[in-house]
Amino acid sequence: MLPLRSNRKALNMKLSWLVIWAGTLFLNLVTADCNITSQTVTCEESGKNLFNILTNLFQNITKLSLKNNKITLKDSDKEILQSFINLTELYLNENMITVLHNNSFCNLTKLIILDISNNHISTVHKAAFAGLNQLSVLNLSYNKITQLDSDVFTSLKSLTVLNLQYNFLKSFHIKSPFKLTKIVLAGNPWTCSRDLIDLQIWLNASNVTMELPLLGKSWTFLAGVLGFVLSTTLLIFTAIKCPTWYRYLISYRHRRLEENDSEMFQQEFSADISSFPTVSGTNNDDPIVTFEKINAFVPGEDGFIEDKYIDTYVTEES
Repeated sequence: MLPLRSNRKALNMKLSWLVIWAGTLFLNLVTADCNITSQTVTCEESGKNLFNILTNLFQNITKLSLKNNKITLKDSDKEILQSFINLTELYLNENMITVLHNNSFCNLTKLIILDISNNHISTVHKAAFAGLNQLSVLNLSYNKITQLDSDVFTSLKSLTVLNLQYNFLKSFHIKSPFKLTKIVLAGNPWTCSRDLIDLQIWLNASNVTMELPLLGKSWTFLAGVLGFVLSTTLLIFTAIKCPTWYRYLISYRHRRLEENDSEMFQQEFSADISSFPTVSGTNNDDPIVTFEKINAFVPGEDGFIEDKYIDTYVTEES
């Protein structure tokens, strides 16, 4: 009986060690592309293998970059983040975050830069940034934020740069006394409201610089398309308003007969007749067909060629 129990204990120990070894191996495979030092952790090229924030990291790291993964910032992720009390830079851009809950970064009192751009954030709770007393740069660009509560940034006493470009904001009410020096608001579907007027007044009264987006390749393409459309429109307008070249190339035009034209026509017609074979039994001196000069130019006429086809067509139309 005792040997059987001892064998079971040994088997359980082996299984537990096997599970630990498999978990360690999987974690090493996930973090194989990460650059980990005592102060910095960078996992930007991990092929989107990270679904959670890593746990086997040094607690005294100052920079954590988990760009281009599938982190959703669950409760377990928030608990892990609270252990990095010395963190000054946090990059969670290009992940799968949809909601910023209250106290998401509450224990990161030394954090200076927070980048959570290019996610799917649509809701930001009122106390999402509570505890970030030293935060200076906040990047929320390229998300799906439709509304921001006026108290969201109340705790950010040291905030100097705020990037909210390319969201779905229609209004933005300023309530707390920011220390902002730069704000980026381009790419939002603003509506003319009282909040927007207050924002304009606040921007004019403060020393904040509103940054405009730089011209990129999309603007170059747009300029090319606009130039093509304008040139095509100008060409069509010229064709309609100045049809002289059109009449010259396509329209049917009559031509006046000159005096020498009738003589040349008689000579050519006589040459054609002379080339026909003669009838047997006749003299070559006597012509078969006699040509009478009936198309001589008369100065008193109008001088135009009579086209019977055109006259017939006009009669049928009338």
